[in-house]
Amino acid sequence: MTQSRNIGSGRYYGAEVSLDARLADTLTVGGNYSRQVRDIADPTNAAFRPTGVPRDKAFLYALWTPLARVEITPSLELASNRWTANTAGTRWTRTGSYALAGLRADLTLTEGVSIGAGIMNAFDDNYALVDGFPEPGRRFFASMSARF
Repeated sequence: MTQSRNIGSGRYYGAEVSLDARLADTLTVGGNYSRQVRDIADPTNAAFRPTGVPRDKAFLYALWTPLARVEITPSLELASNRWTANTAGTRWTRTGSYALAGLRADLTLTEGVSIGAGIMNAFDDNYALVDGFPEPGRRFFASMSARF
């Protein structure tokens, strides 16, 4: 059994920066980085750790347009360790950091209509955000978008 309660003290602070740059007519690169610090104290449980959020997280991408109606977007998502608790809330562990590579290709069929396909977690990394619940491995997807 676990419960949430207002006890102790906590401070949350951090920063985020984002940058995009057009390097050529057909190439844009960009990314963002965030750092979040959470200092939380629970006077009734010295082992308590704030869960669910990595201290450091980044996302990098490139947008390449080799043809007028084709966009190819490789990406990389990075995250540092995060704390997670077992289901009873009595033991805290670190999940481990991860780096996930992805690739997406989109084709514009007509004004406002496009199709796409891609891969997420391309190198099939084994990682978890919560104790006991591993995230999916390599996955493929297809999409269609219509804007009116």
